[in-house]
Amino acid sequence: MRAALKGLYSKYDAAYIKNPILMAGATMGAKASFCDIIAQRYEDPNCPVDWSRCGKFTFFCVAYVGSFQHLLFNKLYPRLFPGTGALQAAKCALFDNFVHSPCLYLPTYYTYRSFTSHGSLTDGLTQYRREGYDVLKACWGIWVPSQPEGFEEDDSERTVRRRVSERELAEEKAREEENKTAVAAAISAAPTAAPAPAVAATATVTAK
Repeated sequence: MRAALKGLYSKYDAAYIKNPILMAGATMGAKASFCDIIAQRYEDPNCPVDWSRCGKFTFFCVAYVGSFQHLLFNKLYPRLFPGTGALQAAKCALFDNFVHSPCLYLPTYYTYRSFTSHGSLTDGLTQYRREGYDVLKACWGIWVPSQPEGFEEDDSERTVRRRVSERELAEEKAREEENKTAVAAAISAAPTAAPAPAVAATATVTAK
């Protein structure tokens, strides 16, 4: 069982390295749909699952939480806050909690939810102004103390992935060089047709 799980994780990790944005979106989409189904069951176990609500939430998480935030965390933040270690991770976490979340993430979510529920973008922003601070306080209570560690681990993971990619590239180049060498050796070892003797050529011309 452990070997099977390890093999599955290896395949997942390889797919993530090859297509990070696609895999980030797929991962968050699967997580979102599962969590929303659990939430609906918790709210009212007797009601059927609202698949429309589940689909809307899943799409948002695929597009924003998975794909967009992959670019944000792994491409933009390292440029805004270069370096490694606890200080760099703390800067990323503070920026994410006090700039990204209140100014982009939650406004986007509220307007998206309102628009997909037959409301307007203005209605979504109005609701965000009314209850956004309470939502942010709850988020800050979780993410401000815990997110720096996550960003520090992400930095280590990026380093590992980069080194793995560099090693795989070096191995691929080495294999190409080996193949070229083997082809050249095979060509050199192949027998070549001996030229016709000069006497035979002269006899042929005389006969004509």
